[in-house]
Amino acid sequence: MEDMIRGTLPWSDGSGPYCESPYKDLAAAIVLQAVKDYIAAIRKMWSPKVSTKKKHELALEKMEIEAFFHSSWYDTLCDIDPDKVVYNCRLRAEEQEREAIRKQNKKRVQKMLREAEDRTE
Repeated sequence: MEDMIRGTLPWSDGSGPYCESPYKDLAAAIVLQAVKDYIAAIRKMWSPKVSTKKKHELALEKMEIEAFFHSSWYDTLCDIDPDKVVYNCRLRAEEQEREAIRKQNKKRVQKMLREAEDRTE
């Protein structure tokens, strides 16, 4: 079997994004995707535009991701405290939500100023 494999694994020279083995890169990517999904689910749950049914689905998704963070598989992939990950995800979601609201408000103010200028001309 080894004779049939002639190529090298990606990042086998240590040049990968984490300069580790491809398996560690994959493990990091899995955990990172779970973090992104968790943050997205939290932010969507906060949206007033989301229906009650969708919020229920998002709450289930959030619980599933939290269960992943506290699973033995997560322990195999990563040695970061899962409670810290969950806490930091919530903080990150709050930061992103504040930034999104700030940008929306800035756009509204700019639009109102343009409309006011157009009326005065």
